[in-house]
Amino acid sequence: MDLVAFVDINNTLVTIPIGDGYTMSWIEALATFSGLLLLQSFFFSVNIYGWYIWTTPNAQGEILEVRWLSKPTLFLLAGVCMVAITLLTLYIDPFFFALANAVLSVVAQILLVRKYVESRLLWVVICTIGAGISAIQGVYAMSVQYAILVFISVNGIRAWARTAIRNGDKTLAQTAAWNTVMSKSVSRYDLNTFNECM
Repeated sequence: MDLVAFVDINNTLVTIPIGDGYTMSWIEALATFSGLLLLQSFFFSVNIYGWYIWTTPNAQGEILEVRWLSKPTLFLLAGVCMVAITLLTLYIDPFFFALANAVLSVVAQILLVRKYVESRLLWVVICTIGAGISAIQGVYAMSVQYAILVFISVNGIRAWARTAIRNGDKTLAQTAAWNTVMSKSVSRYDLNTFNECM
């Protein structure tokens, strides 16, 4: 997540060119690190794709809307992430948190471009890990930046969840959350009073 993350919470296109410029500046600064260069190139490409997909209507003439992942897709994605992080940790670098951050960043960026609310949850995890790693390495300014991005991501969860509900997304996650809220509000009243109102 970059410094312009607060803008994309509002589901605006301005983040794509700004994010690309920010990414390109990091590509130049980190050109000696091929892994980081590859990762930043991926983010740049995904931002271009995001610009296209957010502005181009599908065959039915609809623009991509903010929504939730289905439960099976969510479990599949979690499994893929765990396998990828495990394999990278075993065969590339034992520094688990850095690799988890890289894998989760790729997944979160793809979900963000596809406008899934769960991308915001991943960004909270990523920024929390980033803040911890930066603090351990003694890069406190970066740690503070990540801490700020955690709060921005939490606000993004709230904003995108509302937007998904407004868009009429009726996935299992939203339905379960709604049932929980309703059961708490119904339990406050006597059941007889509730029946009389009906």
